[in-house]
Amino acid sequence: PRYSVEPRGRIAPVGATNSSDPAAGRIAARARGSGLEKLGMPHTDPASAAKPNKSARLWLDVVLPRTKAAPMQPPAPPPLSRPGAWGLAVLLLALALGCTWPALHGGPLWDDDAHLTAPELQSVAGLCRIWFELNATQQYYPVLHSAFWLEHRLWGDATLGYHLVNVLLHALSAGLLVILLRRFRVPGAALAGLLFVVHPVAVESVAWMSEQKNTLSLALYLLAALAYLRFDAKRGQ
Repeated sequence: PRYSVEPRGRIAPVGATNSSDPAAGRIAARARGSGLEKLGMPHTDPASAAKPNKSARLWLDVVLPRTKAAPMQPPAPPPLSRPGAWGLAVLLLALALGCTWPALHGGPLWDDDAHLTAPELQSVAGLCRIWFELNATQQYYPVLHSAFWLEHRLWGDATLGYHLVNVLLHALSAGLLVILLRRFRVPGAALAGLLFVVHPVAVESVAWMSEQKNTLSLALYLLAALAYLRFDAKRGQ
């Protein structure tokens, strides 16, 4: 026998649906179009139709799943005002400078001389060698060594410039982290950024000139994450 689905999840033979009920008619039509009549369920009389068998329950739960409420999301944090955003940026930069102040006038350490731009690489031809000659630098980090090449063009061998770039990149990453956490509706995003900028785990990367690869890569990573989120939001519109 052929069956149809009546309101409230009941199974009844096709033709027994109350034609005066428009909703029942639509559900029955949907069931016929979905292939319920081909399931080969055992015969059920109208008196027992209020208790669907296992096949009917499986069909109702899998083929026609009930609509479930979307999971609740935490409320979006209030947008930062322009003075608040600038105030947070200044605070992050001040904390980054304060935590690394003793290292700002420090000289080269350990293998800094091997990582900073060597004299034979300070020309435009040397920049090409940084990208296309694997043994031109101690390690093949073309983006990092391009940054070192540009910084050497700006202030030569003065170590203060390299230290300040590391501090600025560290403060920038803290600010980008705050923005990213707010996009994900994480409570306390500003506090997380403040803790990140003063955390001792970052001291080596910020105070050591050769470790600019860490501060630079983190800033680029966070920018890439924010760019993807912006793209994903536009794609969903």
